[in-house]
Amino acid sequence: DATMIISNGGSGDAMLRFDYEGSNTDRARIGVSSSAQQLEFFTAGNNERMRVDSSGNLLVGKTTTALGTAGLTFGGAGFASLTRDGAEPLNVNRLSDDGKLAVFYKDGTEIGSLFTNGSALVLKGNNASAPVQIQTVDGNEDIEVDPDGFIKMETAGSEALRIDANQKLLIGDSASHTSDLLQIETPASGGGHGIQIRRNDSNSDQGVGRVMFGNNTDTELASV
Repeated sequence: DATMIISNGGSGDAMLRFDYEGSNTDRARIGVSSSAQQLEFFTAGNNERMRVDSSGNLLVGKTTTALGTAGLTFGGAGFASLTRDGAEPLNVNRLSDDGKLAVFYKDGTEIGSLFTNGSALVLKGNNASAPVQIQTVDGNEDIEVDPDGFIKMETAGSEALRIDANQKLLIGDSASHTSDLLQIETPASGGGHGIQIRRNDSNSDQGVGRVMFGNNTDTELASV
């Protein structure tokens, strides 16, 4: 094998330097600093721009993998970290047509994506039997969009509301027992009202609410 060696001669840095037209101006350098085990890249003099550290991590604009330091890290273990001070650390731009902006995988299988649809930003799952969820840290509160045709909300670990595949709104239950569009089920014990309408004051001589009954022709056939 043949190897070209750039040595520091026993002390100092070992660098390959690029000058401009014999002006002896330090335009750029590639090499290893004294006692370091990393490859460093400099431009415009003594300004380090990038390095490959001793662990195989690629660092751009920073000299440490610390997340709190501005710059870009591509880790040798297969991760990427982006940190920017005072502005967005990531811009994703798709040109010309609608489609996926970012795709997410689990064990090599696509599980979902972020994509554009006209001027809308869409989060879409890729499993016909698994929902898309937004959850709190303990998982007890969530909003779930299910491919079986319903949307539900959970609070304190229990389902609180659902819009089913027939566009019925169910509160306090997960299945419709009637043909009504709105179904409210109160607890089996502990009392409580299905619907309560009240004013946000203590006056007793004013109307507290109104329920109107009508159709497409007459919006008020009767009222309570």
